Amino acid sequence: TERLNQTLKKYLRCYAKDAQESWVSLLWLAELSYNNAWHSSIRESPFRANTG
Repeated sequence: TERLNQTLKKYLRCYAKDAQESWVSLLWLAELSYNNAWHSSIRESPFRANTG
């Protein structure tokens, strides 16, 4: 969970800097990015692991 929080924080920092928006309004984008990124521990994206 801590690793997930660090990753989402990193995404939000980048997105908010570029868009000059509140991090709350960009949380969906950070979640989407995380869930579609390839993860070495499961050897696929969480979205793919969940949907098959």
